[in-house]
Amino acid sequence: MSIEFRLSRDARLFEVRYIGALDFAMRERAVIATEQRLKDCWVKALLVDFSQAWAVEGDEDADAMAAFRHTLSHATFPRGMRVAFLNPPGRLDGPARSMQRSLHFTARRFHDRSHALAWLRGRL
Repeated sequence: MSIEFRLSRDARLFEVRYIGALDFAMRERAVIATEQRLKDCWVKALLVDFSQAWAVEGDEDADAMAAFRHTLSHATFPRGMRVAFLNPPGRLDGPARSMQRSLHFTARRFHDRSHALAWLRGRL
């Protein structure tokens, strides 16, 4: 499993791309790393790309999910951020989408990269 991080050339979009088997512990590490990378930025568009990832079989670990939710709920991302989840396997985007109101961001699920990017840039 690996995670790629990328900031767009215009510094308006940050992308997190998961590759391989994915569990909640890996997602927690990605939230921490993303928060560190964006702490001094004004980025308000985040693309979380699951296109090359798959859920770990039997990953129903309640402790790992609780740790992920705790880390996400205490993350300090910019208010008003838009988050596009591209091709999330199963319900891996569920915890983040359920917390979007309390964390002051807007999230949507997409199956097409161009639609996700258009929404992130306010064109949809």
